[in-house]
Order: sequence, then structure tokens, then C-alpha cells
Amino acid sequence: MTPYQTATHAYQAGRTLGAHPIDLILMTYNEALAGCFEKNGLRARGAVVALKNSLDHDRFTSLSMHLEHIYDHCLYLIHKQQFEQSAQLLTEIRDAWREARSKQTDG
Repeated sequence: MTPYQTATHAYQAGRTLGAHPIDLILMTYNEALAGCFEKNGLRARGAVVALKNSLDHDRFTSLSMHLEHIYDHCLYLIHKQQFEQSAQLLTEIRDAWREARSKQTDG
């Protein structure tokens, strides 16, 4: 690992340590979107899988099931290299999380 990569990794790790849970979700959506925009299936898939694995089916059963279906569809689209369609779905959900976060900080 180069010194630049080490510094970047340290910065990113520091950003996540004290981050609000919604901010972590937003970072993961941004990672998935970056993968879609780069047409990097591995990067996009990794982030969507992380989002899927973070679902809490015990506390938020209905919402989790809906999101799981959307994430599965995004993974399918990524597999088919239909990155724009996946990015569109992910952007809509990310923006809803962003709005929820801004209402928390405003209130």
C-alpha cells in the first residue's frame, strides 16, 4: 500500500468511526452509486450487498423486505451491466435517507 493509499484509508476510517448511523448509510449509497457511475460492478455490488446485509428484519420487517427486494433488483441490474437503472433506484432511496437526516439535524 502506498503512503497515499494509507493516508486515504486512515481518513476514511476516521470519517466512519464517529459518524451518525444515517451518515454511514449515506456513505454506503454513495459508494454504490460511484460504482455504478464508473461501471465498476464489483464496487457497486459490494456496496449494495453491504446495504442488504445491514437490514434489520426483526425491527423493521415490512420496510426491510421492500428494501431487500429493491437491493436484489439492483444486484440483478448490476450483474446485467445496467448501471444507469440501478443508479436511478439507489439515488431515489439515498435522497430519502438524506432528507431524513437533514430533518434530524434541523429539528
